[in-house]
Amino acid sequence: KKSPKVPCVLANRADAYFMFERWNEALRDYTEARKHLNSTAMRKEIGLKVAHCQFKLRQYRRVVQALRDAGAVRSDLELWAQDDAVFRDALTDQVDLRSYARELSGR
Repeated sequence: KKSPKVPCVLANRADAYFMFERWNEALRDYTEARKHLNSTAMRKEIGLKVAHCQFKLRQYRRVVQALRDAGAVRSDLELWAQDDAVFRDALTDQVDLRSYARELSGR
């Protein structure tokens, strides 16, 4: 039996999937949770997690769209890059991500 579509329940389950690197399942639950959230701060946090899942799935254009939808700022990318060397490299190697990072820098 499925849990009710309560954002916190979906986000918690998504966090568990994320921890076990089950990116598709985490992405599904984060996306669904985000639809039901009213809090701008929570929508941003979940939006950034959506971007992380899409990055792990190598859906680079979708990563950029998720970052835009989340209202990501340059410091969000910098924090992510500090924690994830693969993402840091992708910021220079992947055209879509590189362009988005430049856009946030004002270049």
